[in-house]
Amino acid sequence: MANQKKSAFLSEHYDKIVLGAMLVVLVASLAVLLVSAASNRTESAKFRQRIKALEKTERRNVERLSGFLFAAARESARTSYAMSGTNVAFLVAPERVACVKCAQPIAMDADVCPWCSETQPDENAAVDETWDSDNDGMPDEWEKKFALDPFSDDSGLDPDTDGFTNLEEFQGGTDPKDAKSHPPRFAFLRVRSIDVEPFPFSFNGSKMKGADGSYKFAVKDTTGRDWYVKQGQTLAKTGFVLKEFSSAMEERKTSTGVRKMEIFSLVFTKDDDQVVMKAGSKPESSIYKASFVCAKDAEPKVYEAKRNETFDFDGDTFKLLSVDRKAGTAKLERASNKEKVDISAE
Repeated sequence: MANQKKSAFLSEHYDKIVLGAMLVVLVASLAVLLVSAASNRTESAKFRQRIKALEKTERRNVERLSGFLFAAARESARTSYAMSGTNVAFLVAPERVACVKCAQPIAMDADVCPWCSETQPDENAAVDETWDSDNDGMPDEWEKKFALDPFSDDSGLDPDTDGFTNLEEFQGGTDPKDAKSHPPRFAFLRVRSIDVEPFPFSFNGSKMKGADGSYKFAVKDTTGRDWYVKQGQTLAKTGFVLKEFSSAMEERKTSTGVRKMEIFSLVFTKDDDQVVMKAGSKPESSIYKASFVCAKDAEPKVYEAKRNETFDFDGDTFKLLSVDRKAGTAKLERASNKEKVDISAE
């Protein structure tokens, strides 16, 4: 009886039961789709983040090819390579070389690179002794001569540990593998400083006028001693000669007030140096003292000289000819061969 009622209920409500089951399945499927969509969005976001990270790192140096070059490369890839002496095409890679400019693989007989349009060197031409494959400032032929690597930058290395790099040895025309062969050390002299040398005399305006109308001026040294000098005479043992003097009326403050006074100025010269001494003012001197150091010394020793003075360095004697205080440079003369050398700032 119970079975008959159950069968009757199922027969009467069959369509509703089926519809309900379908709704349950649809709801479950929708839930699965929503979960899957959320998961896909998460994975998609992660993927985009990874792509951006790769663009900032792995692809930062990648250049975009022009449409023409891409089309040419694609057409070349579609064309199979035919071996000589047969009409049958084989997928055999042809011999390639690297372009001298962009380093892309090109055919061995290519005169112009299809990638960057750079003209390739003639393989039958004479060897270019100035060619520098690694752009380290040293030609390949020179590097090969001394068993260096022409394809990696080894310009800063020092195989013979003599303190001079391979590049410096090349520039000096010496052997980078022989510690006794290296550029002259004077080539690495540098100007450390150029200072004004104070003039150890002062002038307060004291003077005497002789019967012939000539003046004799009293100039004091650092001890307070007066040295009298006329125009054309040498001041003490300095070697400076009083070349000329002049005077002008100026207002000066005195104990009795401001009044006009005749102020004398003295001009002393020695070779190319000059000192101007104005009464009551600090001497204006062009006497410079330059100090030098050698960039190749582990513990730099300081060498000093004034104009036309000398100093000994590396077995030679150098005279200071002139200085450019603004640029911080100096010009020296080597005693051994009278060569004039320009020395740059440190």
